Amino acid sequence: MEQPRQHLCSVEGCGKAFSRKEHLSRHEKTHDPENILTCKVCAREFNRNDSLQRHLARHGDGFKQAPSGRSKRACIACRAGKIKCDGNDNCSTCLKKGIDCRYRTEDQAPDESGEQPQNETPNPMPKASMQIDEDPIMILEAPLEAPLEAPEILPLPFPMPATQPRQVPEGRSVSELAFKLSGPTGLVDWSSVKVLPDQLLNTPDKPVDPTSAQYLDIYFTYFHHRWPIFHRPSFEAEDDNTLVVSSAKMIGAWLLGSYEAKEFAVAHEALLEQLLPRLCKITSQDRLQQSLSLAFCQSALLNIIFALYYGKDSAISGAIMLRNILIATLREVEFFKKETAWVDEKPGYFVPMRLVKLGSRQRQVLPIRLDAMLTLFRLAAYLFKIDAYLSVLRDQPAVIFQEELHFSLPSAFGQYNADGLHIWEERQADEPPYRSQKSISKMITENSHEPIPGLEQPMLIEDIQTCICAMQPAIWKVCTPNECQVTAVLEKDSLRRQLNNLKAKLTLILSQFSENPEFGQEQYLPLQYYLGYEDSSQPGWQTAVVARVKSLLFDSMMFYHLSSLRIFAEVRKITNLARDRRLGPIEEVSTVHRQARELRLADMKTWGITPAARWSLCHAVDILVAHQHIAHHDGSLGLTVRTLDPISHIAVCTAALVVWVYCTLDIQGCEMCTPGSATFIELTRWSVPGAIYEKEKEAWIEDGNGSRIQLQGIQLCSCNVEYLIALFQGCLPVSWAIADSIAPGIFKCST
Repeated sequence: MEQPRQHLCSVEGCGKAFSRKEHLSRHEKTHDPENILTCKVCAREFNRNDSLQRHLARHGDGFKQAPSGRSKRACIACRAGKIKCDGNDNCSTCLKKGIDCRYRTEDQAPDESGEQPQNETPNPMPKASMQIDEDPIMILEAPLEAPLEAPEILPLPFPMPATQPRQVPEGRSVSELAFKLSGPTGLVDWSSVKVLPDQLLNTPDKPVDPTSAQYLDIYFTYFHHRWPIFHRPSFEAEDDNTLVVSSAKMIGAWLLGSYEAKEFAVAHEALLEQLLPRLCKITSQDRLQQSLSLAFCQSALLNIIFALYYGKDSAISGAIMLRNILIATLREVEFFKKETAWVDEKPGYFVPMRLVKLGSRQRQVLPIRLDAMLTLFRLAAYLFKIDAYLSVLRDQPAVIFQEELHFSLPSAFGQYNADGLHIWEERQADEPPYRSQKSISKMITENSHEPIPGLEQPMLIEDIQTCICAMQPAIWKVCTPNECQVTAVLEKDSLRRQLNNLKAKLTLILSQFSENPEFGQEQYLPLQYYLGYEDSSQPGWQTAVVARVKSLLFDSMMFYHLSSLRIFAEVRKITNLARDRRLGPIEEVSTVHRQARELRLADMKTWGITPAARWSLCHAVDILVAHQHIAHHDGSLGLTVRTLDPISHIAVCTAALVVWVYCTLDIQGCEMCTPGSATFIELTRWSVPGAIYEKEKEAWIEDGNGSRIQLQGIQLCSCNVEYLIALFQGCLPVSWAIADSIAPGIFKCST
């Protein structure tokens, strides 16, 4: 009979119980951040020594713990059942069960005769070791003077399903397709290197929790393509109790949106309490991927992003603190210093040699850590992105400088998420070659200038987002009161042109969907850059790829409109004007505060009749129409308000704020407030893609035409402000409480 579990875990929210006290003590160590053990090879974290030792054995015999008095080997059956094995050729356990006793290759008993097996011939050739920066990267089994006479086949030490040989177009070599590099190819003729699939290993499957699997499926469907922070094949090899996996399940649960899932996500918000204290202990003597693990930084970044999806004001404040400490920590360990980067991280480094050095440095199975260095690039790129988001949300200057982004451009989404080296090899042939040869900072600088016709560089959607992020410090600065109005106008005009250049690139990509080209034949942005784990043998597999691209385009367009609003609309003054309606007793009697309120009101009335105000209205309407289009047309792709990127929610709130102030100030008024005859202009007609109404829109922006304006049949007036704001509120997720901070008091009830 099973003993009653009377020893309860004292950690709040855990609820686990054990029948023996020593089991409880062992379990409670998993909650203690101080009890973290780090793998000295790959920097993965464990909270139990036996788990660490089992993990170290995967890196090779050199990392195994010295054997104790028990058997030095165990058969496959005993190892799977985690029971003691006597190590005999036919162990006693297998004899009792009547099953075949087999051992892994590395556990096979050595030949007592000491003779070499007949199928292995000794190699008399000396081994030439090649080193770069005192890091051995390769052993060439060849005479030092003689060139390689035959192709060397590199077997892979990991399971890989068989794949059909890829067709190579006539006149092109495998190496030319795979890496697209010109000039010298280095010290090894990589055209002779072939990828061979290995035999599948007979390893027992881990038990799968269906609820956790559902959360992770939601994470990879709706979140991962927007924030591809970690390498998915590596992630799937992680244990379920790691910080990265817990953070991913937390986000997936929140996006699922059921009551139980949201309760699960909110309970995991306590992860933040584990991250902050440990980051505060990092010193300048620590190094990333050594005493500070990359997985820990990824978990911190995921928790910062989750706060924006969660939308609670206190969570946002905690995320801002975590962002500041994480960036300060990474600066302290010299992550952002170019001199700290590995040789193979620098732009233009030979790609195959990068992989060789990567395998040597990581001492890991190649496909699992294939993009470990590119994960560093992604950590920098997406920390830069969330830093820009928080800057917009709180109207604060960004923390990361563009000049710190010396990292190469991250690989395309499809390349980074290749499930196996055989798929990676196929997708590498189509990888944009410039991405390994250009830094993020250089890409931003190039796109800050007017493009030269015929010399425009191709860009992925993520690159356009990065460029818009890089503009936020300049936008924040130009919106700060400046004594020289002429300088401010010129700077705003320059920022407007930059944004329009980036929008033009997005419009070209969007036009592909109206042309309906055959998949893989797109002119401006090949959709194959956004392939994931889809099975191309299944009908309709392209739908997931199209949804991925459309959601990224939507996020980018919303970021463009939001940035334009920050330039044209006096968002800071409008926000303060909204706050003025619910003053505290001190502000009510303060003369200084009263004078500031009167000045703001006068400034906004003046602004309301300028072309900048009419431009702002057009951007606000575009944001509304785009969100309504998702609800009515893109629902089949799985695009819903809840799963949208938080920058879209911020854009909706800002757009609502602009419409609110235009109505509240009665810039034009309705027929009831200001009787008289006038023509009506429906603002949504200008949100139709194309140039059909472009001239009409520009004419109205320049002079106003004296026409009354309406939004979806509702005239913009203080009489109708509640109905108009309700249109925007319908585009926000339920209970996204931070909306009241962006647009104070304009939404009727808490969102």
